[in-house]
Amino acid sequence: RPNGGNGDTWRGGGGGGRISVAYTTLSGRPPIRFSTAPGTSTFIVKPYLADRGTLYLPDAGLLSGSLVSNQFSQVDLYFPALTSWGVNSLTVSNCSLRIAQPNFTVRVTNSLLVTTSGEFGSCNLLCGGNVVLTNGGQLAIMAGPTNSPVPGYGGLLSVTGTVTIANTSWLYPYSDPTNGATPLLQMSNLYVRAGGGIDADANGYKAAFGPGAGIDSQRRTGGGYGGAGGYGSFGKIAAGPAGQPYGAAADPRFPGSGGGIADYGGFGGGAIRVQASGTVTIHGTLTANGGRYVSALYAGGSGGGIKINCNTLAGSNTGLLRADGGNGSPSLGGGGGGGRIAVQYTQTSGGVWPGIRFSTVPGVGYSHLPFNARQGTVYLPNTACLSQNMRSNLFTSVDLVIPGFTNWAVGSLTVSNCSFRFTPTNFVLRVTNNLTIGPNGVLGVCDVRCGGNLQLSGGGKLNVYALPTNSTTRPGNGALVAVTNSMTVGASSWVYAWSDSYSGGSPLFRMQDLTVNTGGGFDATATGYRGNRGK
Repeated sequence: RPNGGNGDTWRGGGGGGRISVAYTTLSGRPPIRFSTAPGTSTFIVKPYLADRGTLYLPDAGLLSGSLVSNQFSQVDLYFPALTSWGVNSLTVSNCSLRIAQPNFTVRVTNSLLVTTSGEFGSCNLLCGGNVVLTNGGQLAIMAGPTNSPVPGYGGLLSVTGTVTIANTSWLYPYSDPTNGATPLLQMSNLYVRAGGGIDADANGYKAAFGPGAGIDSQRRTGGGYGGAGGYGSFGKIAAGPAGQPYGAAADPRFPGSGGGIADYGGFGGGAIRVQASGTVTIHGTLTANGGRYVSALYAGGSGGGIKINCNTLAGSNTGLLRADGGNGSPSLGGGGGGGRIAVQYTQTSGGVWPGIRFSTVPGVGYSHLPFNARQGTVYLPNTACLSQNMRSNLFTSVDLVIPGFTNWAVGSLTVSNCSFRFTPTNFVLRVTNNLTIGPNGVLGVCDVRCGGNLQLSGGGKLNVYALPTNSTTRPGNGALVAVTNSMTVGASSWVYAWSDSYSGGSPLFRMQDLTVNTGGGFDATATGYRGNRGK
């Protein structure tokens, strides 16, 4: 038992040690136990926690279809002479091990059960029956590097039947932190109960790595992915781009990028790639948040990627898909940009939106407008999620992408406790009667045509984004808010006017009557021409 020692409030824990057992033959299957647990610390955060140690064995003779009774406690197993291990069925309970050998494959002919504080992990896991994680059970799929992360994958979970994740149980997909290769999760059906889920937080590119990396040295820029990373203390004067968005809203197969600086910047969120031939039911959480800063100099990682392909989407409003950016240091580091989420389904259960919620919140840090980190993207194949009452945190800081959806005509619209922006940039919202934003609702759009009253209250916010004006269809303005009757901006509510930063095209507001109450208003601070631009 070469366990690591514990740290304290200001010091990290020690990593687990190494065990090597080289034998020629086994006498039966001796009940020897092994432990290489890391030390703990209350100061260090994921992914900089101490890691477990290693156990070398010449073969898989100590493994069986029943891994129980703390036979292995936080052990990374290596079998240099083997590339795979097969078993008829497998139960893991009160036992914690990962076969950490790159490209190793575990084949389970029938079903896998991980239960009662059990943990199992491998690069590739092929299961001919069902996979059940329950009573705190954990399963890790750890991608190895590939020649390119774009066309394929670096780790595989392939399940013939159903994957069920119960309360307090989790599946952890780990992307390669330098190459970006990601695990692929394939099954017939996926069922995620409330209180459990799939966790890829800070499991993406390491600090200062990835297509949207904040870059090393003094930039201190947050990682970008669906949204740009926020500039750190020197980000705006460092040469070259940093923390930029990448990938496609419809195909977020990449993990998130790390923030600068390399030694203690936040890792990017990982990638959750689900391919289900049947139904995906989500009552729990799928999360791919970026990692936060560890010390005063460092920036946050971007949110990761979540991609689900299925025939039927089901669930409830306890279900959450989340790819938030990590926070940067308030004194020097930029926040990470929001990630990307895409759900491709043929139908929803019962033909109605199941209530599943989405979040791609950008991280916060040193930056100020207009260099703050930006929110990420959510791609959906149709408008099933939309209604006249956008509420209950259906979207939290989301750029909503629906293919071919450039305008929406609705009788009336209320946005409360929900924050999203319609894309593409020339989106037109037509409301026949009243448009109400608040309490705590945030709506982003280019053009609004409201046939009744427009009212903001209770912290409601309207962001209006202008397009370039070198077009005959926009001779005098880059965006238009046209209200037939009155427009009212209540206390603590705001309208933000965003000009096009290159052409100077700006929003125009038309209404019969305008009332701006104390504590609310219109705000165009730092939303004009960008640096070295202007007439």
